Amino acid sequence: MSKLRRTGDAYSVPVVRKEEYGVILVFLKPGQYVPVHAPLSDLVFYVIKG
Repeated sequence: MSKLRRTGDAYSVPVVRKEEYGVILVFLKPGQYVPVHAPLSDLVFYVIKG
């Protein structure tokens, strides 16, 4: 795994980076959210708690 990255108040850890896909763990605090936008790739959310 790579190092922990901070983007604003959220933290993420890149896990896998392939040509076809990437996996990133994202940690959000209560009340935080992912803003609606048009990313260049598809997003899949798997919520563990909350």
